[in-house]
Amino acid sequence: MWAVAVLEETKLPGLTVDPFALIGYLSPAEREAHWLRLLKKSARRIGLGELVNRIAQSEIACSADFARELLRHVRATIASDAGKWDYPLRQALPEFICLIPTPILDETMQNWPIEPEAHYFSETLARLIAIAERRKTLHRPPTPRNPS
Repeated sequence: MWAVAVLEETKLPGLTVDPFALIGYLSPAEREAHWLRLLKKSARRIGLGELVNRIAQSEIACSADFARELLRHVRATIASDAGKWDYPLRQALPEFICLIPTPILDETMQNWPIEPEAHYFSETLARLIAIAERRKTLHRPPTPRNPS
């Protein structure tokens, strides 16, 4: 597809392309592959917080595998000193949690760094947990009532 070709080409003379403007033209698998390429380059070109924000703004549900991979990078950033300074990441994560498939929300809420060094993340983590719990509640089948 033409959008994939444009996104994969790094040097197009005279053409400036915002890669996020082309996201809507990609299939879900192509979109996630593109986001993963950006994730691997994020240290040089775009910050992790900005990338997560752009993904969240797309309002397109993601696959479980993509969510796991992205959150692996997010956890590593939060556990490192770099996470302290990525304020956009802490702002975008609650929005991104809304795009994660419901069946993996429990595993999504596990293994977050909660060491004293990551105290700056505690408010964001509380928001993530609240959103995940609310989503699980909304997707739980209703309990039948006993007619008395």
